[in-house]
Amino acid sequence: MVTARLQCRYSIVRFTPHVETGEFANIGIILAAPKAGFLDFRVETKRYARVTGFFDTLEPEFFRNAVSALVRELARVRKMMPAPIYEQPTMDLGAADLANRLFSQITKEREGLVKFSDPRVILSEDPQVTLEKLFGHYIERNFVTQRYRETVLEESMKGWLSDISIDTKFVRRQFDDGIYKASFPFVEVDSDGDPLKIIKPFFLGQKEPTSIIDHGVKWTTSVARLRKARVIPNRVLFAVEGPASGGSNIAAFHETVELLENSDIDVIPFEKRKAILEYASSS
Repeated sequence: MVTARLQCRYSIVRFTPHVETGEFANIGIILAAPKAGFLDFRVETKRYARVTGFFDTLEPEFFRNAVSALVRELARVRKMMPAPIYEQPTMDLGAADLANRLFSQITKEREGLVKFSDPRVILSEDPQVTLEKLFGHYIERNFVTQRYRETVLEESMKGWLSDISIDTKFVRRQFDDGIYKASFPFVEVDSDGDPLKIIKPFFLGQKEPTSIIDHGVKWTTSVARLRKARVIPNRVLFAVEGPASGGSNIAAFHETVELLENSDIDVIPFEKRKAILEYASSS
């Protein structure tokens, strides 16, 4: 039982498949409590769909292989540490130094699909419990806001289109320019299957202003690239839902809406159902 609070260093493990946008998903935590000789990690190895659904052009097997390689490497490094010594946290200076060095080596800046956040510090009475709490905070809740909310918006819009009997005009379709791919949930197609217009429910109510702007940048870049390749129609509507409150979040929302509009993307607030359905029905 730990009786003193230990200083721990931790880093968030991030999966970064798209170098050009810098977009990432939190997939794990590595934590070291040097004075206890503690070094351990936890990585999401079961719910792959949360990540592969978020990066909708990502092959699931590609992600699984990357995670498996990461877990093997972290497990190998963890075996280098002796058993933790919570009851005498300051006695084994060798173990403390080893934990520090291994943690620093693992989390140093690197190229590749997996990166680590800058190290952070937290005080803990039990490093293992703290590791689990950090995992729950940064990983298990990671996709609830953005991906889950956009799924809810898509389901609502599907119902709206069905209510006025035009839902069969729209299909989910993936577009690519031979290299880059992006999927849209509502694509109107003509009798030959050629795309006429795109409608995408778009959530911009993330907790952090930077996340709001990053989401907008990612998708304006996607639309611009696919337009340049002439694989998507000119008519693209983003039905946006913004933050409920927060001065800096509201400012980031308005900045992102302006970015979309300056990129020739039509924008309608998601709550304006009538305007969205008029757009969907128009020729």
